[in-house]
Amino acid sequence: AGANAMRETDAYVTKVGLTYKLARTGSATTENKAAFDERNDWKLEKGSRWSVFEQGRLEFDDFQDWDMRLSMFGGVGYRLVDEAKTKVNLRAGLGVTKKFGGSDTKWSPGAILGADAFHQLTERQKLTASIDFFPSFDPFGRYTAVAKAAWEIVVDPEVKMNLKIGVEDRYDSNPGGK
Repeated sequence: AGANAMRETDAYVTKVGLTYKLARTGSATTENKAAFDERNDWKLEKGSRWSVFEQGRLEFDDFQDWDMRLSMFGGVGYRLVDEAKTKVNLRAGLGVTKKFGGSDTKWSPGAILGADAFHQLTERQKLTASIDFFPSFDPFGRYTAVAKAAWEIVVDPEVKMNLKIGVEDRYDSNPGGK
């Protein structure tokens, strides 16, 4: 299950999302995790393709060697394509990740490299895709990558309710499960 919300003004764009995943095989739980994501993009000036952003994630995963993980990043963004029906945004920045509980609870520095793409197919349909790459500096060489793609259909334009059908792939080079 999940929910997303977005607010855009002349000065900024705010996106938040909450997801919860539970899977069972027979009576055994095979997946139990939740995540809260948020990102703010502040537009530098009217007409500029540049922005600054902050992005955060708080997650729980019953099958990891930590109770909760907090990630916070900040950096710059650039709108590579800015057409009426198609937009492509790039971003890069630095941040930290902290695991609470488990064997490794220190603050770990890292980076973020990301891209978002959006294409309006019709008045009521659009395609979206994003990828985020999070290389770690401590230890160097570990990384996480998150890729998403979705098709969105406007269900009720009055309340701005959409149905979103998509896929998400999360890859952790060192998952460190229990």
